[in-house]
Amino acid sequence: MKHDKPICGSNIAKVNRYISNANIVFEIGAYDGVDIEEINQLWNNPIIHCFEPDPEPFEILNTYASEKIICNNIGLFDKEDKTILYKVLNKNLGEAEQKNRSLWYKTAQSLYPINTNYYGYPRDIGLQEVEINVSTIDNYCKKYNIMPNIILMDTQGSEYDILIGAQNTLKNNNLKGIMLEWSTDTLYTGQKKLNDITTLLETTGFVLAEKINLWNAIHGDAIFIRK
Repeated sequence: MKHDKPICGSNIAKVNRYISNANIVFEIGAYDGVDIEEINQLWNNPIIHCFEPDPEPFEILNTYASEKIICNNIGLFDKEDKTILYKVLNKNLGEAEQKNRSLWYKTAQSLYPINTNYYGYPRDIGLQEVEINVSTIDNYCKKYNIMPNIILMDTQGSEYDILIGAQNTLKNNNLKGIMLEWSTDTLYTGQKKLNDITTLLETTGFVLAEKINLWNAIHGDAIFIRK
């Protein structure tokens, strides 16, 4: 199976330091399934519910589908509806060449438009709007009568909204830990910052256990565990 190689090394193994046992893992923003093997090794082949709204990487992700790997071609958000996925393109490439754009462009997609004026971004960013279906974590868990032990998010700015749609799930003691992306600058128009996310999670019984810098001190991963 051919995957795009991740830009940065995975921090998923760091979650295992805090939560060594998990039967059900949610991976939100699973892309093409590049993390599935690692998740299986870390938690002894749990049931993995993968969510990837972009049809392009979902084609590869869906080849992993099995009784223990459930692949969903939807986004998770704060509502059950349709919304826009903003895919990041390279304006220097033609339409037929976009599939060969670098991994950063492919994985910078979000439910919020990327801040094209941000000083750290390339100047050749273009956006493509794709209508997708979205649900909430709470609705998904209720529909399938399940509860994750771990939630892993790679969602480029929509983390707060996803957590708003997971209020019942966050209060369930079966959920032990969450890893998500954080930013202190506005990398995506309308996104909430790390302080907002930390405050929200503290109200549902989670504390920030580890903050990992990926891009200077303005962007990275954060691990939250139940108090």
